[in-house]
Amino acid sequence: MAAPRGVVDGLIHEALRVGRFNTELATLDDALREIINRRAQLEMLTAAGTSLSLWMTNTTGMGAVMANKSDREYPLLRDKDQFPTDAVIADALGAAFPAYQTFISKIAAPEYKLDCAWRFYNDGKAWLGKVARGKTTALWLSIWPGYFQAGFYFTEKTSAGIPSLNIADELKQDFQERKSVGKSKPLVIKVFNADGLPDLFTVITYKLSAK
Repeated sequence: MAAPRGVVDGLIHEALRVGRFNTELATLDDALREIINRRAQLEMLTAAGTSLSLWMTNTTGMGAVMANKSDREYPLLRDKDQFPTDAVIADALGAAFPAYQTFISKIAAPEYKLDCAWRFYNDGKAWLGKVARGKTTALWLSIWPGYFQAGFYFTEKTSAGIPSLNIADELKQDFQERKSVGKSKPLVIKVFNADGLPDLFTVITYKLSAK
């Protein structure tokens, strides 16, 4: 007997929330496998901000998940064999590259002492930069067409300080509207030019000091 539609929708929604979109994710078993087998790695990609436009249809007994392909947005740096050198990133970012250079230079300064380590993640099929100080991860960096994106994770406790930060109201509102991933909630900042750096470094400073 088919499971209740509400249960199926909830499980499929959970699978999509924590990980990769899969056009074959149309059965209860598929949803469960996606939740159980991929959650840990794909939470990192959620923090990087993978964005999909989704809607549910009731064309089968178990329900179907479809995607508006024209609205999909994916990070760049998708060639596993091509390490993201400055030249590669400059080509992807275009006019945003000077802001990226400033960002990379500043995080390495004594004030922050952060390193950016690039790694290719097979599930998301893209390179992500882990920006960290020792064992403390500050943010996840991804490269998109014309901008770079920083994804932070905040626990329920550390989330309490976000509304008082001196950052754009739009960022605060977006943070409040995002759903938690496990025990943390992501805050995502897109940087198109140098104007986006002050908010980014305000959040980095808070992230490193938050307990």
